[in-house]
Amino acid sequence: MNSFNHYAYGAVGDWMYRVVAGIDTSSAAPGYKHVVIHPRPGGGLTHAKASLETMYGTVASSWETDGNQFELTVSIPPNTDATVRLPDGRVESIGSGTHHFEARQN
Repeated sequence: MNSFNHYAYGAVGDWMYRVVAGIDTSSAAPGYKHVVIHPRPGGGLTHAKASLETMYGTVASSWETDGNQFELTVSIPPNTDATVRLPDGRVESIGSGTHHFEARQN
């Protein structure tokens, strides 16, 4: 029997949340009090969707690309805030709620 509690499986999951979906923590406000949303599309992926249960509520990120067009929908739980980094270089500060962004990819 193989163990499914192996570091390699956790590392892949961590990469998928932090890089593909773009849900990350901030060293200035640990525990998802301040969330950093920075998805990195590429490598043939055209969409991703992930959610994470935190002690403040659910953080969710969903993005899709179509050619050079990038669309991102983010949900931030109450009493938290986030920094959103878009592929076109824009950085947005947002509060709780659901937010939608569009950007052009380089």
